[in-house]
Amino acid sequence: RKDLAGAEVAFRNSLEIDRRLHAATGEAPQALRDVAVSLSKLGDVMRAREDFAEAEAAIRESLEITRRLAAAGETPQALRDASVSLERLGIVLLDRQDLAGADAALRESLEIRKRLIVAVGETPQALRDIAVSLARLSQAEERKGSTQAALTLCEEALGLSQRLFQASPTPTARRDLESWLRKTADLRRKTGD
Repeated sequence: RKDLAGAEVAFRNSLEIDRRLHAATGEAPQALRDVAVSLSKLGDVMRAREDFAEAEAAIRESLEITRRLAAAGETPQALRDASVSLERLGIVLLDRQDLAGADAALRESLEIRKRLIVAVGETPQALRDIAVSLARLSQAEERKGSTQAALTLCEEALGLSQRLFQASPTPTARRDLESWLRKTADLRRKTGD
């Protein structure tokens, strides 16, 4: 079993160090990004510990930082960081049964990822990020009782994952493809397709 308490202590220590380094360097983007990453990792651990309020607080703070960094210069990394923070927020809000908030965060994450495709092209990472966003939105739609909308989103994610697997049959691409095939089949069964 995972040592979540130990992980929490480690990430809190890491966050404290990153905050001190940020304070010492001023508004250096990399130091600020390091704070955001530590907050995000702390949020993940708190979510795993089922402390969803603490997870949400850490992820919201990380999101605020990643938004600032993206606003300061819309680099692909800054935009991706903001999209990841929004995705993580959406997941925590799903855990907290805030379906409207989750939907809004996940849709904003997807929109940023679509902008990234325009900026960087259809790289495997950019396409996978969109597929993951679509799959997360599918989960939100299913939770809201919109099985047909969930199926449509899941089929779109499946299509992207099939393209990725055909282009490069990596273990991650295979795992994604298998996961979305199962989920699509499950949603088709629920909708009667």
